[in-house]
Amino acid sequence: MPENIGKVKLARGRAYVLRKLDEAAMVAVLNLGVQVVMTASEQTAPVDTGRLARSLTHSDPIRIRPFVWGINVGSNVEYAYAQEYGSGLFAEDETKRRKYKIIAGAFNPNTKSLSPKRALKFEWKNAPPGLRKKNPQHPIYFFRSIMHPGVKPKKYLRTAISMERTPDKLRKIWFKTFNAVFDIAA
Repeated sequence: MPENIGKVKLARGRAYVLRKLDEAAMVAVLNLGVQVVMTASEQTAPVDTGRLARSLTHSDPIRIRPFVWGINVGSNVEYAYAQEYGSGLFAEDETKRRKYKIIAGAFNPNTKSLSPKRALKFEWKNAPPGLRKKNPQHPIYFFRSIMHPGVKPKKYLRTAISMERTPDKLRKIWFKTFNAVFDIAA
């Protein structure tokens, strides 16, 4: 009977260590997600107003199987996908390559109608000759509609992920997390 007590203690100890290792893997993935969001928002996201960079976030860790965790990183801003993968003629997905027609007037969701705006205004320094403009001294042109070619992919999230997935950075995240989960003084 006494030898069984030792096996029970060993089994409980092994189960505890396995639970802690799984927890460490989950926390490490969460920390990696936080780092990717920080890198993307501070270094790689395209910035005009800063809305895209501020919208970047991560999900909770997702268990794939024991000791294997994943995390989603992204944005809910409507143009985030186009900034990452391109749009129009520049889309990485060949099936989505086309020009987009943009018509003057913005959609108002409250009235479910277009605003009374009647023209799109552009500054076009190297415009082809023969286009009419309101003031011949300024390169400002007005159009009722245009065919937009799209935007080139910026790959801001993929760049941030590759910046954070270097072996040294992953090792640092793992050891910091491992020490914290097992309560080991650094």
